[in-house]
Amino acid sequence: MKLLKTIYETDIGLKDKKLDIDYKSRKATRVVVFNEKNEIALIYLAKEDFYKLPGGGIDDEEDAIDALKREVLEELGITVANIKKIGQILSYRNEIQTIQTDFCFTARFSKQVQDPEYTDFEKQFDFQTKWVKIDEAFKLFQTHKAKDYFGKFFNVRDRTLIEKVKDIIDK
Repeated sequence: MKLLKTIYETDIGLKDKKLDIDYKSRKATRVVVFNEKNEIALIYLAKEDFYKLPGGGIDDEEDAIDALKREVLEELGITVANIKKIGQILSYRNEIQTIQTDFCFTARFSKQVQDPEYTDFEKQFDFQTKWVKIDEAFKLFQTHKAKDYFGKFFNVRDRTLIEKVKDIIDK
């Protein structure tokens, strides 16, 4: 899979710390899901006033596609079809000594099968699903920027993926 971007702490406004870090590896998925109106799904974290794309960690027994399907079912309550690879985004998160590899995809809404099933952690941020046109999504990521460490990484990562998908669509 093609590398779309490598994100460092300097990309989220922190000073570059030249540290000798023994990084742990974390793998995750991220997906731009289109519905029949050509809108994309965003997760709005109401308590923090910022957006993220659906997706999450890949469990040990899963591959990226299985994880994507599970995360979309949990976060949006839907199944997806027509899954296409877009690329990878690496994030060097020095504060938690982790390199995260996000495997990025697009998919199409297939069927609503349940209500979203948020974890207790996700519920505390008041996750809400929003469907918006891709141009509006890009603007939301520019105007609703996270203030915390993780959210800043999410913002750069998800804005990068949306921009890449937008470029593909516009061609």
